[in-house]
Amino acid sequence: MERFNFLAQGIKKLFRIDQDTTSKMDGEVVKPHEYNEVDMVIKINDTKSFDDLYKVLNSTNGLNGTKGFYDSLSLIKLIEAIRVGILNHEDQKPSIAALTNSCGLRNKVIQLLKESLGLNI
Repeated sequence: MERFNFLAQGIKKLFRIDQDTTSKMDGEVVKPHEYNEVDMVIKINDTKSFDDLYKVLNSTNGLNGTKGFYDSLSLIKLIEAIRVGILNHEDQKPSIAALTNSCGLRNKVIQLLKESLGLNI
């Protein structure tokens, strides 16, 4: 039985299955669907621009993070707010820490921001 529980936890982690987790997007409840976290990490890591990243995020309903489910539209809006704030040197920009690092998203956004600002990585 203990071995079964260990395997079940591994499968849940691999597919980030959490059926009770939901998010609201424009008044609609959005439920996450199953996705292979390894594939999503690869897809996010392979993006070369914010447009590519947004296409990957739009290919799923969103991402499961440690604090819950983040729908794609909310993630894209937050990323854009961070980008605009940094590029316009705004003091009240959202913190990059507000963005989930699920599937390497936060690190990819940092990398793309550095590239767009011409900073060496």
